Amino acid sequence: MIWLTGDYHLDHLNLWEGIRKEEFSSLEEMNQVIWDNLFSRLCRKDTLYFLGDLAMKDTPLIKLFLEKLSSLSINLLFIRGNHDKNGVLKWLRYFNIDWHELTSIKINNQKLVLCHYSMRTWESSHRGSWQAHAHSHGNLCPAGFQWDVGVDANDFKPVSWPEFIEIMSLLKMNKIEISK
Repeated sequence: MIWLTGDYHLDHLNLWEGIRKEEFSSLEEMNQVIWDNLFSRLCRKDTLYFLGDLAMKDTPLIKLFLEKLSSLSINLLFIRGNHDKNGVLKWLRYFNIDWHELTSIKINNQKLVLCHYSMRTWESSHRGSWQAHAHSHGNLCPAGFQWDVGVDANDFKPVSWPEFIEIMSLLKMNKIEISK
């Protein structure tokens, strides 16, 4: 299975206090719910596209997160977010995980542009390509065929590829209520 997600902000106290305090009673609860929601869905050898902001600082959860992914033989493509500073990048290097700022991939002949940031246009956006992004914490309306796969916009769960296809289909039919 293919999964898309981002904006975990593990151990990010300011983010919890700023926008997630209504959902979670503590920073620890936030970390645990996000962790459980991902790892209860992932299966051995799945593919995970992580679109940035794993953590803002070097926290032990980064290493535990990457160890768990490694133990499941997860195929990880990491897109760096604005909060993925030296602490995150250090652990990605330790686990020999490459990261990108922006990349285009194809899944079942569907072109998908992956970036931490939402874009107004992207490679082949006028020729049927889609964009997955994070960063906006569910506060931006889609511009064409794009979706915020960050956890804030998706009930703190990763988005599966079939779910993403369904979202794109609903966008095409203008059947998604946008209340952002």
